[in-house]
Amino acid sequence: MLVLSTVKHLTIQAWWDIFLTFWLILWIEQYNNSHQEVRIDLKKMKKFDHELEYIEAAASQLENYLLSKELYRPIGITSRHGKKPFPALTIGNLLLASNRAGGFVSSTKEKMRLSKIQNQINQIHHRWAAAWQDRVSVEFSARLKLWSDFLEEYRKEPGLNFDRYGYEAGRRVIIHLLSEQHSHVPDHETELLSALDRYLRAVYQSGKFIWDDALGRVFPESVYWYLYGRLPA
Repeated sequence: MLVLSTVKHLTIQAWWDIFLTFWLILWIEQYNNSHQEVRIDLKKMKKFDHELEYIEAAASQLENYLLSKELYRPIGITSRHGKKPFPALTIGNLLLASNRAGGFVSSTKEKMRLSKIQNQINQIHHRWAAAWQDRVSVEFSARLKLWSDFLEEYRKEPGLNFDRYGYEAGRRVIIHLLSEQHSHVPDHETELLSALDRYLRAVYQSGKFIWDDALGRVFPESVYWYLYGRLPA
């Protein structure tokens, strides 16, 4: 009887130990997952703040910019949320930053902050519609030439230029965003862009999204196909 009681006691204790061990493993996994989510949210918040800081600085200078003859206006400040300097103020850069900020939004508060500054920009846009359209037209042509120059350089020396694609593809995104603002893209520029896209599709290797994963929802593959892959060496 004593032996049976001891075996029964040890069996119950063993099951209890297994239960505690299993529960502890689950708790540790949940703890790590929750902290991983917090780290991801903080990272997205920092990226959102970086984009919003540029947008706010650009918005404060936008009216003067539209009334000037400058295409690229230095923004005049450095980011508090990153080491890279802000790009110059252009309509294209402003549109790109606005879309990127939308991708990094992770809370209702951030969404409201972005919406507020976008409304301010829209008001300036409508107040100076002709100047906005003029600047869009000039920048579209300039961006198209830079994009054309890059693809020509790649065509001639792919091994020296393929690794520039992650940065240069941003020009193609800006061209698309500007085209949505353009009242009438000249036929010769439309034809050039189509020819460049045909060449790119011919050499392009489809693959993963080349920018931050959070931006995939605002730059879908159905529209921004050139952000989903790479150029071969």
